[in-house]
Amino acid sequence: MASEFVCGFKRQYEEAIDAGEQAIKVAPGFAHAYLALGRALNFSCRDEEAKSHLEKAIRMNPYPPSHYYMHLGWAQFNLRQYEQAVSSLIKAISISPRNQPARLGLIASYVEMNKLEEAKSESEELLKIDPKYTSKGYEKRAAWKDPIVMERWVEALRKAGLERDVATK
Repeated sequence: MASEFVCGFKRQYEEAIDAGEQAIKVAPGFAHAYLALGRALNFSCRDEEAKSHLEKAIRMNPYPPSHYYMHLGWAQFNLRQYEQAVSSLIKAISISPRNQPARLGLIASYVEMNKLEEAKSESEELLKIDPKYTSKGYEKRAAWKDPIVMERWVEALRKAGLERDVATK
C-alpha cells in the first residue's frame, strides 16, 4: 500500500489508483486498503469516490488515525463541503495536534468559508509547530491533479498569510 502513496506524490495517478484497488482486492476487510484507494482518488481529484472510500475506512477502523480524517477533510474541501471538512480536519488535529497537513486543510477551509480570523488563528498555530513554514512553492510539493483545485489551495493559503519569505521572519 505504500506504492499507492509514492505513486500519488510522484503524480502517477492511475498507478496509485490501481495500487489502491489491488489493495482492496487482496485485503477487502482491511481499513487501510480503503484509505489507500481513497487517498489515491483524492490526489486524482476524484473526490466523490475518494470520500466514499475514506468514510468506509473510518467506519472499518475502530480507532482511525489522524490521517484518515485528514484525507477525508481534504476530499470534502475539494468538494466545497466546508462545514464537513472543518469537522473532519478538527478531528484529525484532535488526534494529532502536530498534523501540519490537516491544519493546512483547516486553514484553507476557513478561508473559503470567509472565516479569516479562524484561518489566521490556525496559521499562528501552524507557525508555532513550524516557525519556518511557508506555503511558497506549495504547488510543487502538493500532488493535486486538477490545476483548479491546486490554485484554490494556493490562493487560500496565501490569503491566510502563509505565503511569506521566511528569511525576513
